Amino acid sequence: MLHDAYNQHSRSHEPVGVQVMSEDRLKAELLFHILLFAYQKVVRDILGSGSQTFVRPTLDAIKKAAEALGVDITKGTTVDEVFENYTKMLQNAGLVKEARLEKVGPEKYVLHINGCTYAKRVHAALKPKDSTCRYALIAMAILGDMYGKEVKIVNSTFLEEGTETSIECQSGQE
Repeated sequence: MLHDAYNQHSRSHEPVGVQVMSEDRLKAELLFHILLFAYQKVVRDILGSGSQTFVRPTLDAIKKAAEALGVDITKGTTVDEVFENYTKMLQNAGLVKEARLEKVGPEKYVLHINGCTYAKRVHAALKPKDSTCRYALIAMAILGDMYGKEVKIVNSTFLEEGTETSIECQSGQE
Protein backbone atom coordinates (compact mmCIF):
# COMPACT_ATOMS: atom_id res chain seq x y z
CA MET A 1 0.00 0.00 0.00
CA LEU A 2 2.73 2.46 0.97
CA HIS A 3 4.78 1.30 -2.01
CA ASP A 4 1.89 2.05 -4.37
CA ALA A 5 1.31 5.51 -2.89
CA TYR A 6 5.04 6.21 -3.02
CA ASN A 7 5.36 5.12 -6.64
CA GLN A 8 2.25 7.02 -7.75
CA HIS A 9 3.58 10.26 -6.32
CA SER A 10 5.37 12.52 -8.76
CA ARG A 11 8.10 14.90 -7.63
CA SER A 12 6.22 17.62 -9.47
CA HIS A 13 3.61 17.46 -6.71
CA GLU A 14 6.03 18.58 -3.98
CA PRO A 15 4.70 21.60 -2.11
CA VAL A 16 6.46 24.78 -3.18
CA GLY A 17 9.32 25.66 -0.84
CA VAL A 18 9.84 22.10 0.43
CA GLN A 19 13.18 20.51 -0.33
CA VAL A 20 13.33 17.34 -2.39
CA MET A 21 15.45 14.64 -0.74
CA SER A 22 17.18 11.55 -2.06
CA GLU A 23 15.05 8.45 -2.67
CA ASP A 24 16.79 6.49 0.10
CA ARG A 25 16.46 9.33 2.59
CA LEU A 26 12.78 9.68 1.72
CA LYS A 27 12.16 5.96 2.17
CA ALA A 28 13.92 6.00 5.54
CA GLU A 29 11.90 9.02 6.68
CA LEU A 30 8.68 7.34 5.57
CA LEU A 31 9.59 4.32 7.71
CA PHE A 32 10.15 6.60 10.73
CA HIS A 33 6.70 8.10 10.18
CA ILE A 34 5.17 4.63 9.96
CA LEU A 35 6.97 3.58 13.15
CA LEU A 36 5.61 6.54 15.09
CA PHE A 37 2.03 6.05 13.88
CA ALA A 38 2.13 2.30 14.56
CA TYR A 39 3.57 2.76 18.04
CA GLN A 40 1.00 5.40 18.98
CA LYS A 41 -1.85 3.23 17.74
CA VAL A 42 -0.69 0.11 19.61
CA VAL A 43 -0.20 2.01 22.88
CA ARG A 44 -3.64 3.61 22.62
CA ASP A 45 -5.32 0.35 21.56
CA ILE A 46 -3.82 -1.61 24.45
CA LEU A 47 -3.96 1.01 27.20
CA GLY A 48 -6.94 3.11 26.12
CA SER A 49 -7.22 6.20 28.32
CA GLY A 50 -4.33 4.83 30.40
CA SER A 51 -2.01 5.79 27.56
CA GLN A 52 -2.13 9.35 28.95
CA THR A 53 0.17 8.05 31.73
CA PHE A 54 3.00 8.08 29.21
CA VAL A 55 2.43 11.62 27.99
CA ARG A 56 4.59 13.58 30.43
CA PRO A 57 7.50 11.09 30.42
CA THR A 58 7.46 11.02 26.61
CA LEU A 59 7.39 14.79 26.27
CA ASP A 60 10.09 15.12 28.96
CA ALA A 61 12.22 12.58 27.04
CA ILE A 62 11.82 14.62 23.84
CA LYS A 63 13.02 17.76 25.59
CA LYS A 64 15.91 15.95 27.34
CA ALA A 65 17.08 14.29 24.12
CA ALA A 66 16.89 17.60 22.23
CA GLU A 67 19.00 19.28 24.94
CA ALA A 68 21.55 16.44 24.83
CA LEU A 69 21.85 16.94 21.08
CA GLY A 70 22.27 20.70 21.44
CA VAL A 71 18.86 21.48 19.95
CA ASP A 72 17.19 24.21 21.99
CA ILE A 73 13.48 23.66 21.37
CA THR A 74 12.53 26.33 23.91
CA LYS A 75 14.74 29.11 22.56
CA GLY A 76 13.08 32.40 23.43
CA THR A 77 11.39 34.07 26.37
CA THR A 78 7.70 34.01 25.41
CA VAL A 79 5.46 31.29 24.00
CA ASP A 80 5.13 33.28 20.77
CA GLU A 81 8.89 33.70 20.40
CA VAL A 82 9.64 30.05 21.20
CA PHE A 83 7.08 28.81 18.69
CA GLU A 84 8.28 31.28 16.07
CA ASN A 85 11.76 29.77 16.44
CA TYR A 86 10.43 26.20 16.32
CA THR A 87 8.26 26.76 13.25
CA LYS A 88 11.06 28.61 11.45
CA MET A 89 13.35 25.64 12.13
CA LEU A 90 10.84 23.28 10.48
CA GLN A 91 10.49 25.61 7.50
CA ASN A 92 14.21 26.31 7.13
CA ALA A 93 14.93 22.58 7.23
CA GLY A 94 12.58 22.15 4.27
CA LEU A 95 10.30 19.82 6.22
CA VAL A 96 7.22 21.99 5.86
CA LYS A 97 6.15 24.92 3.73
CA GLU A 98 4.33 26.56 6.63
CA ALA A 99 4.00 25.88 10.34
CA ARG A 100 2.09 28.24 12.59
CA LEU A 101 0.62 28.25 16.04
CA GLU A 102 -2.83 29.78 16.48
CA LYS A 103 -3.90 30.80 19.98
CA VAL A 104 -7.54 29.81 20.50
CA GLY A 105 -7.83 30.31 24.26
CA PRO A 106 -5.85 30.59 27.48
CA GLU A 107 -3.08 28.00 27.27
CA LYS A 108 -4.83 26.47 24.23
CA TYR A 109 -3.49 26.49 20.68
CA VAL A 110 -3.85 24.82 17.29
CA LEU A 111 -0.68 23.86 15.42
CA HIS A 112 -1.17 24.13 11.66
CA ILE A 113 1.30 22.25 9.43
CA ASN A 114 1.00 22.90 5.70
CA GLY A 115 3.09 21.58 2.83
CA CYS A 116 4.66 18.74 4.83
CA THR A 117 7.26 16.82 2.83
CA TYR A 118 5.77 13.49 3.89
CA ALA A 119 2.05 14.19 4.04
CA LYS A 120 1.01 13.32 0.49
CA ARG A 121 2.69 9.92 0.69
CA VAL A 122 2.18 8.94 4.31
CA HIS A 123 -1.28 10.35 4.93
CA ALA A 124 -2.61 8.91 1.67
CA ALA A 125 -1.08 5.47 2.26
CA LEU A 126 -1.73 5.06 5.98
CA LYS A 127 -4.83 7.18 6.49
CA PRO A 128 -3.64 7.72 10.09
CA LYS A 129 -6.18 7.92 12.88
CA ASP A 130 -5.62 7.84 16.60
CA SER A 131 -2.22 9.41 16.07
CA THR A 132 -0.50 12.70 16.68
CA CYS A 133 1.73 14.45 14.16
CA ARG A 134 5.38 14.25 15.17
CA TYR A 135 5.79 18.01 14.84
CA ALA A 136 2.82 18.45 17.17
CA LEU A 137 4.33 16.09 19.76
CA ILE A 138 7.39 18.31 19.91
CA ALA A 139 5.17 21.38 20.09
CA MET A 140 3.37 19.76 23.03
CA ALA A 141 6.69 19.24 24.80
CA ILE A 142 7.50 22.90 24.22
CA LEU A 143 4.13 24.14 25.46
CA GLY A 144 4.22 21.93 28.55
CA ASP A 145 7.68 23.22 29.38
CA MET A 146 6.75 26.85 28.80
CA TYR A 147 3.69 26.66 31.07
CA GLY A 148 5.13 24.10 33.49
CA LYS A 149 1.99 21.98 33.09
CA GLU A 150 0.85 18.69 31.68
CA VAL A 151 -0.50 18.86 28.14
CA LYS A 152 -3.41 16.90 26.80
CA ILE A 153 -2.44 14.58 23.97
CA VAL A 154 -5.03 14.68 21.21
CA ASN A 155 -5.15 13.13 17.78
CA SER A 156 -4.11 15.27 14.86
CA THR A 157 -6.41 15.88 11.94
CA PHE A 158 -4.45 14.59 8.98
CA LEU A 159 -4.92 16.59 5.79
CA GLU A 160 -3.66 15.96 2.27
CA GLU A 161 -0.59 18.17 2.75
CA GLY A 162 -0.36 18.62 6.51
CA THR A 163 -2.06 18.42 9.87
CA GLU A 164 -3.98 20.42 12.44
CA THR A 165 -3.52 19.58 16.10
CA SER A 166 -5.06 21.10 19.22
CA ILE A 167 -2.58 21.62 22.01
CA GLU A 168 -3.69 22.61 25.47
CA CYS A 169 -2.46 22.50 29.01
CA GLN A 170 -4.48 20.42 31.43
CA SER A 171 -6.10 22.47 34.17
CA GLY A 172 -5.27 21.77 37.78
CA GLN A 173 -1.75 20.56 36.96
CA GLU A 174 1.34 22.43 38.09
